[in-house]
Amino acid sequence: MLPSTENQKIVLLGELVAGDSMKIRAGMSTVIQSGAMMNEELIQNLSINIKDGANNTTQLSGAEDDLSITEHTVSFSSGQLTQAGNKYEIRASHPELGTAYANIIIPNPFNADITDTLSTEYNGENCLQVNIQINDNAENNFYVVEVLQQPFTLEPAFLFNGQWFKTSENFSLYDSLINAGVTVEEKLDSFYTQMLNRITFYTTDAQSEHLLNGNSKTLCRRVLLYDKSFNGSAHLTSILLPKSQINPFPGSGLRTLIQVKSVAEDYFLYLKGYEQYDPFSGFSNTNTPVRLTGNITNGVGMIGGVYKRTFTYQF
Repeated sequence: MLPSTENQKIVLLGELVAGDSMKIRAGMSTVIQSGAMMNEELIQNLSINIKDGANNTTQLSGAEDDLSITEHTVSFSSGQLTQAGNKYEIRASHPELGTAYANIIIPNPFNADITDTLSTEYNGENCLQVNIQINDNAENNFYVVEVLQQPFTLEPAFLFNGQWFKTSENFSLYDSLINAGVTVEEKLDSFYTQMLNRITFYTTDAQSEHLLNGNSKTLCRRVLLYDKSFNGSAHLTSILLPKSQINPFPGSGLRTLIQVKSVAEDYFLYLKGYEQYDPFSGFSNTNTPVRLTGNITNGVGMIGGVYKRTFTYQF
């Protein structure tokens, strides 16, 4: 359950990831009134900048993208790279909705490795077991392990001015080069969608918040670990991916991304609350609502500070 409000607010969502360009999504909340249509318009005239610990300011550029229609948000980004161990202040200003801001801490680097993978039976399912070693540094750290699918297609592409273009979307340019007698370098290239699909999985890690609050036979969206029991040492965690969830879709390929993240504490607590939410419960659910507390002042949402390691498997 998000904080209640009678007025529309700026919504900020996303992660600032160390070593990656600055990217977040922004929108505006919707006031739900009985019998009224929900307003799902994209936010306009929003200005977002990010200031680091040395008072250097980066202006983010906003643009609609492939996710704007379904997510009702606009992508804001900059080529500036986020730095590990740094602190950032995000300010989003709107002429009618005011100014929302958030303070973000990016965790320091850590190391992680996949030590082994094997096929196994678990809870009556054929699973891929992945054993992950997290090498914790001597700080208070909060870890998240999650698994995402990213579909891709193999399509003809050609090289022009040092950049690869889809032939199907740039056939006029392709034909003009061929007709001019230009030797065109071609290949089958992988094109990845922006839409990521989350894989639910099992874990046998007794230190995970999932097992502290549930049982090992229940699927989870992510493993959440606080390093109080293994601070400064190596920790081995295992996840079990049902193979029925990682098969490629017809007509496309699929890569599986196993992400091990060190996250800021406020983001960890936000994700811990989100793990208690059942997305299939609907508005008629009689369970006690889960309150999600974000870090956006004078707005709603969550911007997480992240340092991550990604391991890729392609099917």
